[in-house]
This record gives sequence, structure tokens and C-alpha cells, in this order.
Amino acid sequence: MDILIGVGNLLFLLICHIAQGKRCMYPGHGLHTKTNMTTQAVLYDTIVNYKCDSGFEMFGSNSRKCQLDGKWTGEEPVCTVNVARYGIVVAVSPYVDTREGPEAWSNIIDAFYKTCSVASNTDMVSSSWSIDLLFEYEISFIKVAFGEPIRDIMFDIYEGNITGNKILLPVFEDGFKNVHSVFVDFEYDDAKEMTEYLLKFKRPVTTRFITIQIPTQYQLRSRITLCEVSVYSVTAASPEQCELAWIRDAQISVLGSSCYSFHHSEHKRWKDAKSKCQHFNNGNLISTVNDASQEFLRRTLKRFYTPVTVNDVFWVGGHKRTEFEADGITPLHKWRNETTDKYFVRNKHDSGGVSDALDSCLTISGPLGWKWITKNCYSHFPWICEYPLPHCGHPDQQERTIMDLSLGTEGFQIAQYSCPEGFAIEGIVNCGQPEAIFNGSVKLVQGTTTYGSAAEYSCLVDGLHLIGPNTRVCQREGKWGGDVPFCSDVLPDPEGQKAILNLEIVLAVALVCLGMVIMITIITLCLVFFKKRPRKASVNEVETKTFLARFDSDSDIGTEPHKNGTLLAGYESTNGKV
Repeated sequence: MDILIGVGNLLFLLICHIAQGKRCMYPGHGLHTKTNMTTQAVLYDTIVNYKCDSGFEMFGSNSRKCQLDGKWTGEEPVCTVNVARYGIVVAVSPYVDTREGPEAWSNIIDAFYKTCSVASNTDMVSSSWSIDLLFEYEISFIKVAFGEPIRDIMFDIYEGNITGNKILLPVFEDGFKNVHSVFVDFEYDDAKEMTEYLLKFKRPVTTRFITIQIPTQYQLRSRITLCEVSVYSVTAASPEQCELAWIRDAQISVLGSSCYSFHHSEHKRWKDAKSKCQHFNNGNLISTVNDASQEFLRRTLKRFYTPVTVNDVFWVGGHKRTEFEADGITPLHKWRNETTDKYFVRNKHDSGGVSDALDSCLTISGPLGWKWITKNCYSHFPWICEYPLPHCGHPDQQERTIMDLSLGTEGFQIAQYSCPEGFAIEGIVNCGQPEAIFNGSVKLVQGTTTYGSAAEYSCLVDGLHLIGPNTRVCQREGKWGGDVPFCSDVLPDPEGQKAILNLEIVLAVALVCLGMVIMITIITLCLVFFKKRPRKASVNEVETKTFLARFDSDSDIGTEPHKNGTLLAGYESTNGKV
């Protein structure tokens, strides 16, 4: 008996342990991501919720659940920012090259000032579109929006611009297509149907230029309109990271890792504007000068200040020097970084001789097409500040790691990392050199072996085929992801591999079902055994029906009182006697 009770207790504990499952590790997350869990124990059925920093967009599920096997469901989501949000898509075709023409109906959509580019006769010639990000970003996703309902289309994505060298970028084939309607005329409620494709790169790519090309054989129409190319980066900054408490009435934008504030509501002298930028923003009047920064200013100012008025003039950080061209007469205008200014517009004081010393401070002028011109340094104008990112955003967190970010994410704050019991901090995750393969080579894409680095495999001998993944990525656990590929002269048999995989799944399901049947059978036998076994009852457990005997003349029972003077009480008999 005691043995059976012990077996039953063990079975009960086993069932409870299986129901409880293994403990999941503390979930990790990428940059600009926050998490919170329904419980801190990280047990079975615990849910972790993900949220992006302000200005970032999430790709993937915003929640995961701890499973019985101690693993989290799904993959970690990633938070990204669209670094091409205000970029102009340029169509290149022998027939149409529209930047800002009659097809710019999408300028009013979401106030993004997007411009649709149209390519005609696309059924006869290959069509290409290009977008300049103005900065080299590390990008992971790309979304392409066509201005028509296109059901089936094939296109390639390249790194580089149309006129230069292009490198075909590898993307996963499991992207999605979404056809939806957008309103483009709010007065008459007219709508146009757009088609969106979202694709993920097999590895992050660092580039400034993106080119989209549709070969002729994949074009089913003679006219294609491409309205937007969204390029998403995990490591780039968002304009929200540039916000400062004292900036209340200014437009804010970001390019690369630099912030820009456009103070249009205040008017100061050049010297005072420069001083305020230095004091409050820890920056200066904008002084970075190149083709990209000039195009960035033009795009941003055009977006914020349309239509342009005569008052749209801003102080910038340039200061004219008393230097001259080779003729010794024509003034040579330079920025502080000594870069010759090719966007400069000479004013009436600049023709011949030395300019007036008062007209030696630079502005950027809307009426002049957002080009630069000198103004009197004592004039009062709004200004443009350039300053470093004041907010870092949430740092990434590896699995099995606990992070304390109670001090915030502003500059110079500290994020403290710790490990749960049984784990120790080892510092930077490094997977080491990836395994070499026979008759093949392995190349480190970024030249590093730390977390997030990629390694590409290829075969060196003609006629050999790479079996397995051609790219492996260093994981948070300090190991290269995926199996080690190998080179073989035999092509893999997808059907055979699929059959083996299906067989493995069937066997696994059969084993699980068999285990459940055995467990249910044992529990059922125990219950039946305990139910059928005769049980010896104690005296206190005997149920009796008692009554008081009546003493009258009609009773079969004698009328003699009991010896102790009490009435006779007894058990009811089967023959009616007491």
C-alpha cells in the first residue's frame, strides 16, 4: 500500500514538473528596444513584451512567451528607423526622368513630401530608380511602394548609384506584398491604390546609395510609378533622440549621428546665435559642408518652409575670410573647415575689392534656392544649430543578462549589466574565427568576429557546390549560427531532405503520443486499483439506523422496562425484530 502511494506521489510530482517546464533565460533585445515581463520568475507561460524607442518602427512580433522546453517563442523583434523618409526617388529611363513633376501627387500623403517618379515604355527598356540617403548607413530592411496595383513584379536591389558601380544585394525571398489604398486628394476624397513590398537583407549592408532595377522581361506594363523607397536601419538615430528640453519652438532633424535644430521663431545677431548653440546644444552653428549636407539642408528647409518667403533666411556657421583668388581682386569665400564654397551667391558688396567687414557672416537663403550669401553680422535672423546626439536610446541586451537603466538614456549616463545566479559577465561576445571548409573559403564580411559579424562561405573548385548556409552570423551565445557548410560535387536533394525532415517530425510526434498513453495508462490503473480494493471500516465509520422502541399493547416487543430504567433502543433487524 505504501509503495503504491509513493508511486502515485511521484507521478503527481512528475506531472507538475512537466506542466511547470524549464525556466527560460532572461530575454535579450536589440538596440532602441525596451522589454517588460508579466512575471520576474521567467517560468513557463511568462510573456515578455517589446516596445521601441520613440521614432523607431518594430519589425516582428511585439511579444514572446516562455515555452515548456525553456525557450522563447519566435524571434526577437528589431526596432528600426527609416533613414530615407524624406528622400527623393529618381527615375532613370530614356523616356521619363521625373523628380518633381506632375506625378508628385503623393507630396501631401502624411506630410512626408514624397515624390513619385514615373518611367514609361518600361516594357521595352530596363527601368531603374535611385535614392541618395546622404549618409552611409547600416541598413537591414527596405520597403518599395509602387503607385499602381502591381500583382506580380520582379526587381533587383543594388548597393550604389545608377551611374557608378552597383553591387547586387542578397535579400530573403520571404518578404511580403501589401496592396492598399491611400487618399491623395482630401477635398474630393480621391484615392490611388499602391503596392508595397517589404524585403529583409540576408546581412546588414552599409551604403549611401540604393538602386532598384526592373529587368524588361519582368515588366508587364508600359508605365511604372515608384513613389517611395523606405530604407530601415537598426543602428541609425531618430529625430526624437535630438530633442532637448529648452527647444520648444524649433524643427528638429538628424543626418547620420548629428542633430540639427532650425530656430525659426527667434531672431538674433550672428554672434549671439552662435553663442546660444554652443551653450545650450553643446554644438555650433552648422559648419559641416559637402554635397550631402547641402542637399540635406535643401530637403529639410524645403519641407519645413514651403512656400518660401523673403524672411526665410537663417544664420549658418560660415564666416568670410579676407582671402582672394589668384587675380588678387576677387574674394575667395571659404567655410571654417577651409572647404571652398561652391554654393555661395555673391551679393552686391562682393564684386571687386574687399567686401564690407560687416557683411562677412553667412546665411542660407530661401529666396535664393537655399544657397548661401553674406549678410550684415549685426542683422537679426533665425539660425540653424548642429550638435551631437544628446540621447543614446536603449542599448542592446544579451540573453541571460539583467540590465539596470534607471539613470536614463541621456549622454554620459551609465547602463549597469549583471547576470542571474550561475552566470558570470565575460565582456564582449566574440565567436572567434569561423570553421574552415575543405575546397572552400570563408570570408569575414565586416572583418570582425564579434557579435553580429557575418562570415560568407564559398567553394574554390569549379564543379563543387556549397551544401548548407552560405552566410553564418555570430550569435549572442558566442557561437556562429547555423551548421558548417561543405563543398560537394553532388547537388543537394531537396525532396529527400524534406522526406527525412517529415520522418523525423512523425517519429517525434509518435514518441510524445506514446509517452502520454503510458502515463495515462499508469494513472488509470492506479485509480482502478484503489477503487476496487475492499476497505476495512472502523467502528466509528459504521452507519447504523437507530430508533426508540414503543411500548404499547400492539407491539411485539415486551413492555418490560430496561434494567437500567431507560427505554429500549436497538438496531433495526431484517426480520422486523429488535
